[in-house]
Amino acid sequence: MNSLYVATDLNDGGVCVRVWNLPKKKNIHKDLNLAFKGFPGLVNIEPAVSANKKTRDPICKGFAYLKLESVEAATR
Repeated sequence: MNSLYVATDLNDGGVCVRVWNLPKKKNIHKDLNLAFKGFPGLVNIEPAVSANKKTRDPICKGFAYLKLESVEAATR
């Protein structure tokens, strides 16, 4: 998780942060929850996933969006 991109979400006042360079593996949501556990202001984690052609298991595409409640939480 080396890179971050921050963009404001004008619809509900929250902030969306894109995290990339994630491993392309199954169950990335569990790893992201563990990595960002206790992070102040974190509302939601949405990894980008696609189905594996053989097994149809969701595999991470290499990035995720973190929803934070404020710009201050995102800059931390």
